[in-house]
Amino acid sequence: MLHVLTEGFGNPSSGHARGRKSRQAIDRAREQVANFTMSNSNRIIFVSGATEANDAVLRSVVNDPDSRLVTTVAEHPSTCGVYASIPERITRIPLETSGILNMDAYDKAIRSNGPSLVAIGWVNGETGVIQPIREICELARFWGHTTLVDASQAAGRLPNEDFGFEYDFMSISAHKMNGPSGVGCLLIGQHARCPTMAMGGGQEQGYRAGTENIPGIVGFGTACRERGLRLTEDLIRLSAMRDLLEQTLLDRIPGIRINGMGAPRVPTNTNICFTGIDGMALVARCDVARLCCSQISACSTGRPEPSKTLLAMGIEEKDAYSSIRFSVSVLNTMEDIRNATQVLIEEVGRLRGIFGRDA
Repeated sequence: MLHVLTEGFGNPSSGHARGRKSRQAIDRAREQVANFTMSNSNRIIFVSGATEANDAVLRSVVNDPDSRLVTTVAEHPSTCGVYASIPERITRIPLETSGILNMDAYDKAIRSNGPSLVAIGWVNGETGVIQPIREICELARFWGHTTLVDASQAAGRLPNEDFGFEYDFMSISAHKMNGPSGVGCLLIGQHARCPTMAMGGGQEQGYRAGTENIPGIVGFGTACRERGLRLTEDLIRLSAMRDLLEQTLLDRIPGIRINGMGAPRVPTNTNICFTGIDGMALVARCDVARLCCSQISACSTGRPEPSKTLLAMGIEEKDAYSSIRFSVSVLNTMEDIRNATQVLIEEVGRLRGIFGRDA
């Protein structure tokens, strides 16, 4: 990215040498993304991220008055935002206590509805729970529905071969795998027609007009290449770090549980319920100790809403408020995990002392 920025690459739509150099850089990045996602480079459209990609697909369907959206009760807002004003056209599939969608309810929904868009997040960003996306897409295709897979939490966190299934659309964000923010892509399935995102010039095969974000695209391609070179080793190391964090806390802090523990999960996420603890207070104390973790987005009142994902899994509201999400990265080390567990043990002990409970 620095090379692109300092060299002053030309407009990739231009015919001069600098423009051709930019075009070559974009084409190389497109091939890198294609190799990483087991897709066709001719079916990749670069966008600003998964939110834009999801929005484009949703808007291309919502104008059909007979269309419906089939999704789960715990999706990212970008997956159902366009349909928010027409809730009567949304079918929300409930979750099991494990965090996996209820397949019986899903099967019934896609059998009874007319032509629909099935939009599902492959991996839940709060719990790391992996949905059976191959089976979901196969059933949707059998009943004649269009599929949109939000893979922003899956890319770089699952083996490459897991991407080898049929879908209509798939969205990815670069920053979820240590690439730059503000860039991502929409993958177009073999039999799907790409929606038009912006009218104007002929960039991105005419589907998204505007001069491409060359540094971001190059960074995205490089992130795919770098993660792909050592993905197997990274996933093993990430799993070891996540498992060390969970097991140490389970051994040292009474009254905690791992939300989604019984389901398949990516190795980068863990969601832990610290029973009886104010989650906001724990996040704040961890922040002071330079341990970054999160609870859920704040609403307009300043108080966080309880996680809709955890509530959908049957977790009580008070326990949802006591649940904290932690993430591990390829940039972390085992020493980071040991330091984090020590901070949590100490801070939970202090908070339980404040609220009259022993750690």
